[in-house]
Amino acid sequence: MTTLCFEAANGGISLNGAPFFFKGASYFGMESDICVPHGLWGGDASTTLADVAQILRSNGFNLVRLPLAVSAVVNNTLVDRNKIGNEKALLKSFHWKDLRYFDVLDYMVHEFQRFDLLVLLDAHVMHPGGDITPLCCDAGHEIPCFWGENFQAAGKYPVSLEVKQRLVYCPHVYGPAVAWQPYFNADDFPENMTFVWDTHFGLLKQRTDVPLVIGEWGGQHANPKDWQWQKRFAEYAQQIGVSGVVYWCVNPNGGDTDGLLCDDWRTPNTEAFQLLSCFTGTPLPPHPSC
Repeated sequence: MTTLCFEAANGGISLNGAPFFFKGASYFGMESDICVPHGLWGGDASTTLADVAQILRSNGFNLVRLPLAVSAVVNNTLVDRNKIGNEKALLKSFHWKDLRYFDVLDYMVHEFQRFDLLVLLDAHVMHPGGDITPLCCDAGHEIPCFWGENFQAAGKYPVSLEVKQRLVYCPHVYGPAVAWQPYFNADDFPENMTFVWDTHFGLLKQRTDVPLVIGEWGGQHANPKDWQWQKRFAEYAQQIGVSGVVYWCVNPNGGDTDGLLCDDWRTPNTEAFQLLSCFTGTPLPPHPSC
């Protein structure tokens, strides 16, 4: 079995000494009121973890980000098995037992591991169905930011960890389909976004040796202005040399963003996958042990 040793140094990420690029997607639901990934509930408009994993892996992804609810983790919340009816193997193994949060999480990690996909756990909300965890809030800046996008102070006051080679900055970046900002209406949009992104987080690539991984980004391809924004951001991420991108999201029910899957939970969203085709996740070593 191969041990995975990730390091963050010299502006990039390495796995067992070799350069590594994360290509990921967020798959939400475990942070919601049902405490399981969406789309596994059965019926015509639904999917399975294996199908999701297969689609991601065949499109060059190597990571799935799972938003979690902190209180559900702490309490190992009881789960309604009817909300995850498509995962027959999981339900069979818990036929005479309670199904809890960690049981679902453990099963998911092993399912994705079968397809050589890493799993990133995200403490997304405090309580199931609640608001995003308010670790910090951004307000009053000359160039307004989305939550999780403002890393300006990190250039002046660098973060230092006791454990070296573990720090990665993960800005969250969105466009006009999610929330309107005045710079989306500039005459030179979307070219003006380079200055905005540089100001918010991009200049860290020049001023520090801490890698950048885009922790969230996404939007709607049917919104012309937002689609312009997404295409320009994909170019920008490549130009500054990020160490990974994590798209929001797999789910087609994201509301203000498209999913990698269409409304039937099975058909790939060709526009989204084409947009992301410029990124390729580094393959994992065979049969890793996590």
